[in-house]
Order: sequence, then structure tokens, then C-alpha cells
Amino acid sequence: MIVSFAQVRSIAITLGVLAVASASVAAGDTGGDPGRAGEPRRFLIPPLPFYQETSAEGGFRMFFPLYFERWTDVPQRDHSLGVLPFYWRWRGPDDLHETDVVAGLYWRFRRPDRFTDVIGPFYASRTADGADVGLPPLFMAGSGPDGDYQIVGLWFWRFASEESSFVLAPPFYSHRRPGLLRYGVPPLVFGGETGADGYSIFLPVFWHFYDTQTEASTTVVPPLFVDIDDRGDWSAGIAPVLFFGGGEDSAHFTLVPLVHLSSGPDRFRLITPLGWRRRDAESDGWGALLYHQDERGPEWFRTLAPLWFAWGDDSTGTRTDILLNVYHRTDPVGSDWVVFPFWWDFHDIDRHRKFGLLPFFMHDASLHEDRRTTWVFPTFEYSEWPQTGAEPPGWSFNLHPILYVGRDGESTHQVVFPFWWNFSDPQDRTTIGFPLWWDFEDKAAQTRFFTAFPLVWHSADPDGSFTLAANSIYTTRRNQDGTEGWSFHFLPLFDVGRERPGDIEWSVLFGLAGYQRRGSYERIRVLWLPFEL
Repeated sequence: MIVSFAQVRSIAITLGVLAVASASVAAGDTGGDPGRAGEPRRFLIPPLPFYQETSAEGGFRMFFPLYFERWTDVPQRDHSLGVLPFYWRWRGPDDLHETDVVAGLYWRFRRPDRFTDVIGPFYASRTADGADVGLPPLFMAGSGPDGDYQIVGLWFWRFASEESSFVLAPPFYSHRRPGLLRYGVPPLVFGGETGADGYSIFLPVFWHFYDTQTEASTTVVPPLFVDIDDRGDWSAGIAPVLFFGGGEDSAHFTLVPLVHLSSGPDRFRLITPLGWRRRDAESDGWGALLYHQDERGPEWFRTLAPLWFAWGDDSTGTRTDILLNVYHRTDPVGSDWVVFPFWWDFHDIDRHRKFGLLPFFMHDASLHEDRRTTWVFPTFEYSEWPQTGAEPPGWSFNLHPILYVGRDGESTHQVVFPFWWNFSDPQDRTTIGFPLWWDFEDKAAQTRFFTAFPLVWHSADPDGSFTLAANSIYTTRRNQDGTEGWSFHFLPLFDVGRERPGDIEWSVLFGLAGYQRRGSYERIRVLWLPFEL
């Protein structure tokens, strides 16, 4: 960006000055009076393409199109010179502001913070803190306060700082930083350390994982493996057939599928295809062929597989048995029986009972609240419940999916699906005779809407009412003084109404003839024209 900007900037300035000079000459300004301060001195040699202009601040000269020169002495030195297309030079206020370009092959830049030289694709740049050199895309290297780097084409990449480094020489890679090391030659070799944890992998024949603090490790040379945990216990084997190991006071041995044996303080376990034995501080169990039993303190389990299974807890007095398709469970407050798939009986003494002969009959009762529901195949259902606290008593009768009737306190419902729907409570009422009759009433707000679709429509609220029946309309409206007005329209023949007591108005054919009186105001209509009386 520095190269392009300096060159373009100098060319633009020179061409701009050339344009101004040409304009002055064309206007007849071929020379100035040396005695007039501040005016530039111009010199032109026709017909040669030579032009020069100087002043107290600087000047420029050119021999178009080969030679250009521009200089400024005030307020600071700035000098540009070009012998095109071979040489271009720029000088700033001191030796630390210089640029030289030779035939587009050599570029030289001097700035206070950096010196740069470019010869073709080769570049070299240096600062007070470091340097960069390169021949892209073959070689690039550099160093600075944040670190250094070296790049050799696609074969070697290295980036390093005081705390980290990354090296890539395909297929080898290495990455280091405090507390981390990773390296490898994919897809065969991988290794690294993160804190105390480390690993070494040589696919597919060797895996090693270790912890330098606890000295735990795992080594796998398929099918062999050795594992040592942080307590010193170890295990080894030939997967997936043989496993063995031990510790200070424990041992285990497994030969699949013949035997598994493990032992330790107050612990013993033996498993074979013919039977098993387990014992520890909290449980004891054994089994042989079809019979098995296991005890864990007060909890126990027994089975004569696959005919009978039983388990229980002596501390709570619970027991469960399954014998073929019969399920039975008992506890101090209940008893459940199920004969799959027909008979179901769940009895929580003095509280709740549910029994049924599926799919024909089901009865559910809450004994302490006298709630009960009875269902009979295929669609009959009856429920009733007493008053409990703030909940009112009620009942319901359903004949699915046709009839639904019930009461819950002061709320009632009747549904004959899909033709009749009626829901009522102290606050509102909804009645639907589908699809013709629709009636909605809000008793609290004193509003009502009903329709005998599509001929009759009616709505009412405390401010008035609206009724449409075929081609007649009747409306009422309550005035602010408490009086009530009304109007009747028999479309399109006549209208009649009274807005307040004592008022009257009527019309025929929307004003062909009509009369209106409101208080002392009177008006008639004849042929739709109004006349005040």
C-alpha cells in the first residue's frame, strides 16, 4: 500500500499542476512582473513541450512526457522528480522521508519507523524492534516484539513468541504453550500433555494415557491392556476374553463366558453359567439354575424364573408377587390384584378403590369423600360427588359421544352432540341449536346476543338493543336522562320511531313522504324534499 500510494500521489500532484499551468498560458499569462510579490514566475519554450513555474514557496518544471519535477520549500521541504518510465524519486523534510523507484524493479522507502527495499518479488524491511525479509511465495521470515516466524513455501511453517510456538512441516505438527504440548504425524502418531495429563498414540498398535501427579496410566497394545488407577489398583487382560487384576486388599478374575470372581474386604462375588453368589456388608444373594434370591437389608427379591417373581421390604410391610399373568401387591393400608388382561382391583383401605372387568366395566370410588364414577362398555358413564369445602356438589351423565348432562353446584350443562349445546352458571349462559340457533348471555354485564340464522339477529346491553328479522329492524336506545327511544324500519317501505317521549318521526320510501317532530321543531318531507314548519 505504501508503494502504490506514494507513486500515485506524486503523479496526481504533477498532472494537476500541469493542468493549472496550461490554463494560465492559454489565457495569455506568459510571464509575471518580478517586482510584484507573491506572483509565480513562468517560463515556456514554444513549440517545445517545456514549462517551468517558480515562486517563493517552490515550483515545478516539466519536459512532457519524459521529465517532471515539483518542489516545495515552505512550510517544509517536499521534492518529487520523475524521469519516466525509468526513475521516480520523492524526498521529504529529512533523510527519514525518502522514496526511490527505478524502472518498476527496485523500490526504496525510508520512514521514521521502517526502512523497506523491494527488488522484484524480493523484499526486506527493518524497524527498531525487528525485521522482515522474503521472496514470496518461496520464503518469508521476520521477527518483532510479539515473536518471530519462518515460512518456506508449503513445506515449513513456524510461528513463535516468548510463551508459545507452532511448527508445521507436513505431515508433522507441534504446538506448545504454558501447560500444553501437542505434536503428531497424522494419521499415525499423536502425543501431548495438558497439565499433569498426557498421552501417546501410535495407530493402530499402541495407546498410552498417563497422569504424572497420581501415576495412574492406561496402556493398550491390542488385544492386551494394562490399567493402573490413582490408588494403585491395577487390571490387565486380553480383551474381550480374559480380565484380571487386583489391589492392596482386592482381586478379580474373569474368563468370558465361564467365570467371574471378585473379592475384597467384606465383599465376595462369583458368577458362573450354573449359579452365582454375592455377599457384602449390605446385601447377600445367591442363585442356581432357575431359582434366585437376593437380600439387601430389609429389602429382598426371589424368583423361580420365568414363572414366579416376588420382592418386598420388611421394614414397610410391602410385598409384590407376579405368578404368570396374576399380579398381587399388599402393604399395611392396601391391596391390589390384577389378572391380566381382564380383572383390575386397586384398593387403598378406607380411602380409594378402583376395580373393573375390562373392557366392559370400570368403577372408581373415593371412600372417604363418597366420590364415585361408573363406566359401562361401550359408552355409558355416570359420576357424582358431594360438597367438599368450597367445592359444590354435582353429578354428570355421559353417553359417549352423543349425550352429556351434568350439574356442578349452580353450573349445569346439556349436550346432544352435535346439535344441542347448553352451558349455564350464575355469570353467563350459552345455548346453541346447531346450526340455526345461537344464544349468548352475560348475566353480570346484562348483555345478550342471539340469532336464528340467517333471518333473525338480536343483541342487547344496558344502553339499548338491536333486532333484525328478515327485512324489518327494531332498535331501542337509552338516553342520558333515563328515557328510552325506539325505531322501527320495514325495508324499504316505511320507518317510524320515537327518540324521546313526545317526539315522533315517520317516513315512506326513505322520504317520499314523511313527518318529524322533536320538541318544538317540526319538519315534513314531500318527494324527498324537507320543509320546516
